[in-house]
Amino acid sequence: MSKTEEMCTAFATGQKARDAYEERCVPNLARLVQGFAAYCAFPDGMLNVVPLDKEIEHKMTYFLPSVANESDDGFWNVGLWITLAEPRNARQWAELLIALSVAENDSGKTVVKIAERDTPRPIDPADPQQLNEFCERLVGIIKKSVIGKPQSGQPSDDNAIGFKIGQTK
Repeated sequence: MSKTEEMCTAFATGQKARDAYEERCVPNLARLVQGFAAYCAFPDGMLNVVPLDKEIEHKMTYFLPSVANESDDGFWNVGLWITLAEPRNARQWAELLIALSVAENDSGKTVVKIAERDTPRPIDPADPQQLNEFCERLVGIIKKSVIGKPQSGQPSDDNAIGFKIGQTK
């Protein structure tokens, strides 16, 4: 085997490993998104998946897995675009863009991060109890982040996890 053939074989082996990794991570990401949507019972249009690696077209409908992208740290990422509104007052609303990321740790276990600065936490997305705990954690973080400062109408300073909160209109 020539050195060129050795390099091509190494490349092919690496690509197969990367493809297998993607085939494990992206479905886990989809399970988390679907689980969160079901857990919260979002009405149509209030939860959308969006890309994080390119500009978002607001009129576009995106689908997993096409919006999932792999970052340099080995995490597969998708954006959750959530629209929140005051009950019975459609004039008051806010939009949240939350990064959701999934990878495998060194022992092959799935880990999840909510936003870039979060600590990766182990999860089995197929386990209903772990999925519910993840969803409840995400709901709690969102609620804490959107409470804001009543005197200024601004989001909470407690927004350390990295949400991008749109302006209330």
